[in-house]
Amino acid sequence: AGRAGRQSSESLVVVQTMLEHPIFSYLNEQDYTKFYKYEIEHRSMLKYPPCSRFAELELRNTDESILDAESKRCGQILADFRGKTAKDLMILGPAQPPVHKIKNVFSRKIYLKSASYAHIHAAYQELLRLELSSQLFFTPNPLQ
Repeated sequence: AGRAGRQSSESLVVVQTMLEHPIFSYLNEQDYTKFYKYEIEHRSMLKYPPCSRFAELELRNTDESILDAESKRCGQILADFRGKTAKDLMILGPAQPPVHKIKNVFSRKIYLKSASYAHIHAAYQELLRLELSSQLFFTPNPLQ
């Protein structure tokens, strides 16, 4: 609730939503321990941090057709790498992000998840061997 909830003991925070989500019952009860147990269980199931490692790869190019071809090629290289070296590596994408064009530069994203950061880094190293006309950006733990 940020500063709104710390003004006084009589402060009130209202969350308006149409979604039924368990988090709201934890917020109402202010039961952080139960919320943590719930969240860590689901993060473990989905292989999200802190239960696994996560990285974002972004490709950018002014030519969208080249970008599409190169992002698919990167996806295939990563899939081959997973098959040979890192069976636990999860590859999400390549995909067009919601904001996929900024100042005439197009982008595509690929997300990598693994129990081992070493597998993610090794997968990224495989892509660095490619000759790409697109720019390639690597962001480990993009949400932290």
